[in-house]
Amino acid sequence: MLIHKVYRSIDAVEFVEGGTLIDVMNRADKRKLIDSIQEMRILKDLRNDIAHEYISERIQFLHQEIFERAPKLLELVDRAVDYCRRYR
Repeated sequence: MLIHKVYRSIDAVEFVEGGTLIDVMNRADKRKLIDSIQEMRILKDLRNDIAHEYISERIQFLHQEIFERAPKLLELVDRAVDYCRRYR
């Protein structure tokens, strides 16, 4: 949601053409909204794992990974909110 909705919305407000997901992440990186594109790929993969996980033996691993990555995700949300405050 952060990538597809928030970062793309920032692009729209700043009159930047959407482009590919990589384009959106590159612009987020230039705006200092993310620390690295690789980190965002990891978070996106985790989101996909959560959305499509049906194997119960992997659930415990997912819970642990979610717990470990949640603080970083919340930090990224805070950065996006801070960035968007300029458009109030």
